[in-house]
Amino acid sequence: MVIHDHHLINWNRMMVPIPEAVGDFVDRQVASGAYKDAVAYIRALVEADRKRQAREHLEMLLVRGVESGKGTEMTYRDWDRIQRDGIALIGNRKPKHAA
Repeated sequence: MVIHDHHLINWNRMMVPIPEAVGDFVDRQVASGAYKDAVAYIRALVEADRKRQAREHLEMLLVRGVESGKGTEMTYRDWDRIQRDGIALIGNRKPKHAA
C-alpha cells in the first residue's frame, strides 16, 4: 500500500518513510505504465541490485582466479573429484519444507 500524504510504502513486513520527491519519482515511474504499482517498481530495483551484486562478486572471483597464478590442465581425475564433491553437496542439502 502506498500512502502518498504520509509518504510511506507498506510492504507486508516493512514500512518505509520516503521523502516527497522520491514518492513523486516513484509515482511517475508507475504512471509511465512500466510498473503495476510502487511495490512492483521497488521489487524491480531490489532485483536489479541483487543482480548487480552477484555480477560484482563473480567479477571479483574471476579476477582473483586470474591473479592467482598460472593454471594447470584439468585431468579426468580432477573432473571426477569435482563431480563427486558436487553430488555430495547436493546430497547433504536439507529439503525445504513448505511453510
